[in-house]
Amino acid sequence: VSTQSTGSSGINAEYGVESGGWYLGFCAGSYYGASHIEFAKGDPTMEIEAERELKFFPGTAVGPVFPGYSYLDNSGERVVTMEREDGTTARVYYNGGCEFRPDNLNDTTGYKELWRYSKDGDNVMAKVAAVGMEVGKGRVVLCGTHPEVSAAQLDNIQHKKEVIEEMKSVDKERFAVLDSIFKFLKTDT
Repeated sequence: VSTQSTGSSGINAEYGVESGGWYLGFCAGSYYGASHIEFAKGDPTMEIEAERELKFFPGTAVGPVFPGYSYLDNSGERVVTMEREDGTTARVYYNGGCEFRPDNLNDTTGYKELWRYSKDGDNVMAKVAAVGMEVGKGRVVLCGTHPEVSAAQLDNIQHKKEVIEEMKSVDKERFAVLDSIFKFLKTDT
């Protein structure tokens, strides 16, 4: 189990956000922005349980949400569906990302749920996939998926053909996720 600190670079990121900047973390960047990380619990080759220094999200980034992740290849990649509170759904690329578990389940002070994972074949339902926070004068969004990834960025050698094919049809959906994220980041505090 790794409990190493990630270094002093987080101090600069935190200061920048508190002073009015943004922090946008997809996948690994979202693990980094939470108060704690719980990654691959029980797997002796990948397990990480540690405090994070940025602590933007008042809770733990827990993952991978879906089985099959490997540091060595893309065997755990897939297209997942996320949904908003209003019922809007969007499919996006996923490979090893997290869900967000607040320290206090009954208190959502300090963050806003932006997207949840939708139910799928793995029975993942209603796990928080993306959160937004106001930090000082700035804003933060942490997202366990990869809405920034398009089919054009995936090559046929290292990625599953079925993932590439499905990604070809999700641009409008993933743009809706990105749009909601950037709207949250741009909103005056």
